[in-house]
Amino acid sequence: MEPHNFHRAIGRLINPKDFPKYETLKILKDPSCDPEGQRISLYKQGIGTPVRYSDVDILVAIDRKPRVIIEIEESNVKPIQIFGKFFASAFSDQYMGKGIGKARYHPIVGPVLFIQVLDSSKLKEGKSKKPGQWENIEKQIQDCLKKPFGIITEYEIFRGGGREFESRGGEAKRMINAIERF
Repeated sequence: MEPHNFHRAIGRLINPKDFPKYETLKILKDPSCDPEGQRISLYKQGIGTPVRYSDVDILVAIDRKPRVIIEIEESNVKPIQIFGKFFASAFSDQYMGKGIGKARYHPIVGPVLFIQVLDSSKLKEGKSKKPGQWENIEKQIQDCLKKPFGIITEYEIFRGGGREFESRGGEAKRMINAIERF
């Protein structure tokens, strides 16, 4: 099995052609999502040089402003991983990625939609408690966002296997709609 198949399926799903009304839309993808991708790092300004908090899989920017951050989890779908990715992103205030502008670091100001896509293809249907766990995590984070909280104002979890996202139906369609709505 090719490494990062699930990442590649999501990477192929998120394309500028799906959002034609946004002329200044730029989609940055990590190499795990697109072989021609780049490292996309999130930073927090501290004393001196910003500190790298996280690398993300996909960043969607409009007018050079990040609007959507997507994290894809292929294997580690435990709560600590899911929460950790969210909080590292929520507390970031800058990002670095090629093709957005000449500055090295770019500011992140809300609102930002944070999406986590979880690979559920390896779960035993009807026997795993993970889907219920994920629903609880999603609700807890959404409840947390009812008050101002970092850069992220909306949060959603999508789950499925690579085939579901390749077909552009079900969860894939719901995810594209969420991005478009946001």
